[in-house]
Amino acid sequence: MQPALRATWTGVAARFYQKTCSCDQRFCVSLASCRRLHSRSQQHWHPAMELVRPVKKQRIAAFVADSDGPAVLSEETIESVQDTPVAASTAVEDSPKRKAKVLPVPKLIPPGPLPDESDLWGCTALLVDKPQTWTSFDVCGKLKGVLRVKKVGHAGTLDPMATGLLIICTGRATKSIDSFQAMHKEYSGTLRLGETTNSYDADGDIIDTLPWQHVTLEDLQQEAHKRFTGNLQQVPPMFSALRVKGKRLYEIAREGKVVERAARSVHVSQFDLTQDQTDPQQVHFYISCSKGTYIRSLAHDLGQAVGSAAHLVALRREAIGKYSVKDAWTVEQLQAAVTDLKHSKAQTSAADLDTRHDKATDAASTASSDKAQGPVQMGTAITPDGA
Repeated sequence: MQPALRATWTGVAARFYQKTCSCDQRFCVSLASCRRLHSRSQQHWHPAMELVRPVKKQRIAAFVADSDGPAVLSEETIESVQDTPVAASTAVEDSPKRKAKVLPVPKLIPPGPLPDESDLWGCTALLVDKPQTWTSFDVCGKLKGVLRVKKVGHAGTLDPMATGLLIICTGRATKSIDSFQAMHKEYSGTLRLGETTNSYDADGDIIDTLPWQHVTLEDLQQEAHKRFTGNLQQVPPMFSALRVKGKRLYEIAREGKVVERAARSVHVSQFDLTQDQTDPQQVHFYISCSKGTYIRSLAHDLGQAVGSAAHLVALRREAIGKYSVKDAWTVEQLQAAVTDLKHSKAQTSAADLDTRHDKATDAASTASSDKAQGPVQMGTAITPDGA
C-alpha cells in the first residue's frame, strides 16, 4: 500500500481489514468498494471492521503494525485496542513530510522616485494614506489602474470616514496580506459625547440625544482603563462588513433590521483620552489594539459606560505594526511618481533610438565614401638598382 495512503483514515481501515479478513481476494483501495466487494458473502466481513469509526486511527495502526499475520480479534483484544494509549508518531511514521509553506517577502517601496525595474510591481508592498470618503477597495481599484497590475489587495479595511495607513500589496505579495493583518493597529480620533447614531459614527443618523455635561475627563479615563483595556469581548456594530448567513451586516441594517451578532475576542493595550479645550463635548483619543477591533464600538460603549452617549466623528490609522503613516504615499504622489517613471523610460528609449540612428547614419556615410573612391590602386613594383 502506498505510504501516503497508509497514513490516512481510509488507509488505516484498509490495513485493518486486510489483516483481519480471511478471504483471499485482493483488497480494493477504497473502503466503500471493499464493502461492495464482500456484500454477497457476509462471512468475509469481519465484525472488527465496525471498530474503524469509534477507535482512534493511531491505535488501529499500531495494532495492525505489530501483527505479523492475520489478526485474531477477540473481545479482550478489542478492549486492549480501545484502551491502550499509543504515541501519535506510530501512526504517521510512514507519512511523507510536507514542506513548510514559504510566503514571499514583499519589497517595500518608500515615497520618492521609483526604481526602473522590469518587475517592479511583481511582489511589492506600498504604504498608502487613504483619503477621506474613499473606501479601501476604491484605493485598490485606483492603484490597479495606475500601476497596471492584475492582483492588488489591502491588509485591513478602513471605513470611508476614516483616513490613514493602508498597506497595499501587489502581485505575489498578496499572499502575505494575512501576516500584515495580524499586526497590532494604532488609531487616533475624536468622539462626540451626548449623541448616538445608528452606525456609531458621523456617517449615520442621530437616533438619541442624552445629557453629557456631567461627564468629566476623569470619568472617561477611569472607565476606559477599567472596562475597555486588556482582553475584551466586543460585539460588532450592525453597520459592518461582517457576514451573517451569507449577507453583509450593513445590508441588513439598511433594511431597518437588527440581528444577533456573536462577540469577538479583541485586545486593547492603550486607550488614552484628552478633552478638547474649546469644545468639551469633543474628546480626543489614542488607541493601540489588535486585529478586528471596532473603534466605533469602543466609542459607543464608552459613552454608555459613563451614563451618556457617544459616537465617532474622526478616525485616523496611525500605524500597523512597525509601519507608520508618516512613511506613506498619498494617492496623488504615487500617481505622479508612476507618471514620472513612464516619462523617464520614454526619454531613455528615445535617446537610445537616436543613438542607434546616428550609428546607422555614420555607417552608411562611411560605406558610400568608400564606394566613391573606386578600387584601390596597386603601387608600382620596385625594381633592383641597375636592372
